[in-house]
Amino acid sequence: MNRRFNRRQFITRSAAATGAFLVAIPARSQKLSPSARLNIGMIGVANRAGDDLKEVSSENIVALCDIDDRYLDAAKQKYPRAKTYNDFRRLLDQGDIDAIVVGTPDHTHAVAAVAALTVAAVAALSLIAAAAGSAAGPTVAPSSVPLAPVPAARPGTP
Repeated sequence: MNRRFNRRQFITRSAAATGAFLVAIPARSQKLSPSARLNIGMIGVANRAGDDLKEVSSENIVALCDIDDRYLDAAKQKYPRAKTYNDFRRLLDQGDIDAIVVGTPDHTHAVAAVAALTVAAVAALSLIAAAAGSAAGPTVAPSSVPLAPVPAARPGTP
């Protein structure tokens, strides 16, 4: 049985798998004490990224980044304690982030995703693949992505 996926089927199934992962985060975290929640940084806060932000809203949202100030201001109203950035590289410099959710358009997604993986142990990506020769360019060299184990438990849990 040699079934081949076309591009649309691949993207649909990948998005469904990513969505299932993001839905599981709040369901699991609602039983944890506030001190055991992850500090989340969001790269992108509107449209599809806005849905991602809602999915992780039970965690501590500590940083928001978007190039559009209108979207950033709207997200800041919902999460007033979060620091805001227009450049995702400044967000990556913030030291208290446990996980980063990247919800940017596909032409900028790979660069932000690889950069997020270099500073956080966990990164949730709304696009999970970049085609060869895409916006990622030479940034997605295997040697540039650290091979760090994903923690089995959240900070502060046994």
